[in-house]
Amino acid sequence: MFEVAEMRLWPLWEYEGLTKKDDEQGYEAARTRLDAVEYAVYLEAIEESRFHAILNEKIPPLSHPTRLPPSQGFPLISADTREERGHPDVRIARRAETIARLAAVAHERGEVSEGLRRVLVIQAVRLAYISAVRLAYVEGRPEPSASAIDVEGLVGTVLYEPSDPRGRKDKDEAETEEEESGSSANE
Repeated sequence: MFEVAEMRLWPLWEYEGLTKKDDEQGYEAARTRLDAVEYAVYLEAIEESRFHAILNEKIPPLSHPTRLPPSQGFPLISADTREERGHPDVRIARRAETIARLAAVAHERGEVSEGLRRVLVIQAVRLAYISAVRLAYVEGRPEPSASAIDVEGLVGTVLYEPSDPRGRKDKDEAETEEEESGSSANE
């Protein structure tokens, strides 16, 4: 998939080398800070997005607003590659291929996260939009407005996971909760 052309990082050097085993209290404070930074970056990316939705399968944990550390950005592909892959017809074909691959993953998994379903819809929105822009171009009409597509109406909120509003149930935590509730029920 060649959809990511640039990357931005927000280093949190103060937590380098910190482990849960060595400092559980410091680890939890670092995790809280990391969650807040990740959520702030997520909200910033949504705000900058044409459709106010991005392609995260998992929404970061809800967190209080925080000041972001300085970031560093850099390109992932060359200007020539970006120009070559940026042609609208190439982008339309790539986006359609990505949707087909995601749909195949959903089919193969059987049980699919709401996040993957949301990403499929957002990918389809992007495909519809770039296709509409291309059609308008060849017909000599103005580019359509991105606001013609109501993403929130299609996917609901992108600010938290409706099934996990606190965003704390990662795989390890969900397994631990299941084990604990299973052992409690057996006692």
